[in-house]
Amino acid sequence: MRTIRSAVRQDWPIPPAVQAKILQRLVDYVDRDHEDGATATDRVVIAAARTIAVFAGRSLQQQALDLRREELEARRPEASLTVAEAMKAIEQVERAMGQERG
Repeated sequence: MRTIRSAVRQDWPIPPAVQAKILQRLVDYVDRDHEDGATATDRVVIAAARTIAVFAGRSLQQQALDLRREELEARRPEASLTVAEAMKAIEQVERAMGQERG
């Protein structure tokens, strides 16, 4: 069940300390007052900013999925979320996010 949850959660298979270093490096590129940002080309800065935006978007998507799972579990406390229910919840969240963008 843990593997299914990890797959649904889109968890990084990267340790949190490494994740923090990656994100800090991207922030350094975007910060023009930082040494890395001051010497980075515009292309690198834009790529770093886009990557940060993607990470933020994925984080928000995951929070929406987690909230939906919690809501479903609260309605059915005697049973855990099935794979089919998780996939249906994911599809609903993706549709809702697509409508917000659209």
